[in-house]
Amino acid sequence: MAPISIDGEEITGATIDGEEVQEITVDGQVAYTAGPDIPDSGLMHQYEADNLSKSDGDSVSTWPDQEGTDDLTAGNAPTYRTDEINGKPAVSYDFSDYLSVSFSTISTPIQHFLVAKLDSTSENNTLLYDGGSNFQNGVGYDSGSWFITDDDTNFITGGNANTNWNLWDARATFADHELSIDSSVVLNAPDGGVDQTGLTHTARSGRSASNNDADARIAAHLIYDASASGFSESDVRDYLNDKYGPL
Repeated sequence: MAPISIDGEEITGATIDGEEVQEITVDGQVAYTAGPDIPDSGLMHQYEADNLSKSDGDSVSTWPDQEGTDDLTAGNAPTYRTDEINGKPAVSYDFSDYLSVSFSTISTPIQHFLVAKLDSTSENNTLLYDGGSNFQNGVGYDSGSWFITDDDTNFITGGNANTNWNLWDARATFADHELSIDSSVVLNAPDGGVDQTGLTHTARSGRSASNNDADARIAAHLIYDASASGFSESDVRDYLNDKYGPL
């Protein structure tokens, strides 16, 4: 059954007398289910494509920060695509597309969670870049391998990159910078990461049309202060797996 729409707009949330509706059924079939609650302990920035009011093929010039005012804005605008993963949309980046933002410094430990899919693993390309003056806290793939960068901008590569939808979990502390894919650690940089003053999706230092830009899709990107009281890595993974997975 197709999702319920009112005046052509698909229902993505519903309330009655101020109470959230958990489920809507039509003729005995579930047409709408409220998503799981996002863990909020330590949550600093939230970018999820199902928050965008777009139609398939629309350009994404701004991706609002659901946890604040640090919106991602386009250098070269990527494209909104519907029904990309578990019925949810994603933002599709071609090699020349990127979104970026500068924000107040986030001190380590920082934890990034991305639900993302690489469309190509054939070149040296960046999925996430910290947005600062040096290429630190970078995450991506390098000729078929995953990579992360440490606080000296050294590339650490390993494992076999793929073109599946994956849950990327990148943790940066002064002691180490670690990348997990679908809950399994694939890389660790003993020199750690650095404080962060911004981020760029799928390009290094906001540059377009370079061989550091990625061909990829991103459905969600959450950034947490991993030192916050109550922060739980497993709770965030459970939330993303329930909503987009299993991953």
